[in-house]
Amino acid sequence: MIPISVIPASAAETVTYIDRTWDETNNKLVEKTETAPATAITSSSTTLAGGWYYVDGTVTVTSRITVNGSSDNPTYIILEDGCRLTASKGITVKSDKALFIYGQANGTGELNAIGNGYAAGIGGGMLGKGGTVTVNGGTVTATGGSSGAGIGGGSSAAGGSVTINGGTVKATGGRNSAGIGGGDGGAGGRVTING
Repeated sequence: MIPISVIPASAAETVTYIDRTWDETNNKLVEKTETAPATAITSSSTTLAGGWYYVDGTVTVTSRITVNGSSDNPTYIILEDGCRLTASKGITVKSDKALFIYGQANGTGELNAIGNGYAAGIGGGMLGKGGTVTVNGGTVTATGGSSGAGIGGGSSAAGGSVTINGGTVKATGGRNSAGIGGGDGGAGGRVTING
């Protein structure tokens, strides 16, 4: 059993991030600076519950990270400027889970997620459908495992819902898999790029 890092709420820091939302009425992205009390991601952070997290410095997590935030209580990650999170076995976002990624003013925070086995870089595990992934900023590089999408479904699984409102996204699928969408043999899912 892999130990789970638990950080008390008192360890939370107030962190600034850039929020981007799509204004349907005016057909444009709306950007504003916000703050949130967030908990630092460490090398032992293998499970992220619903709530706010941030990356400070250079952090490498060598086990696959599991996101447990739901659509009602998503998981939010803030990539601080000049900082980098490497998820060397990827990030699992199951079909009923939700992950939002934010950057700061300069947009120089980075997330590098590398899927292992037949899993997506960010999204479904082996044979798992991807959940909701929204990128609002920073640089996100996601590489699928041997048959997984970069962002989306694991092998033979659908991609889920992926929205890009800002930042830089570099997504590469494994064999016969989408950069963003379904794994090898899986349906594409819903992909929205705003702005």
